[in-house]
Amino acid sequence: MPKPNSAAEPSRTAQLRAQLARKVMLRATVEGDNPTDIPGLSLYRRSEPTACASAAYQPSLVVFVQGQKRINLGRTAYVCNESNFLLTSVDLPVVSQVIAATPERPILSSLPMRAA
Repeated sequence: MPKPNSAAEPSRTAQLRAQLARKVMLRATVEGDNPTDIPGLSLYRRSEPTACASAAYQPSLVVFVQGQKRINLGRTAYVCNESNFLLTSVDLPVVSQVIAATPERPILSSLPMRAA
């Protein structure tokens, strides 16, 4: 008979997220952008919170693997973490800030590379 889920046992989703974070951390070895061999894909890593910075997100999909980032779009603030992602189909001017990151648990995400 299968054991019922308990709070002490990580869910399958949590296990998969932790596995993905470990894999991204092995490839995102420096602070900031870490290009990959996959055209159009870079990985992002920061080990401490950052100041607010203006940015322009190009049409893309950003997957947040670990940590937290606040993205302000107009008067609305979005807190992004491993439970969500950012999908944009148009150029998007934002103000963003890493709000949860440490050397032991840095923010990790995919990062679309800018077209050359």
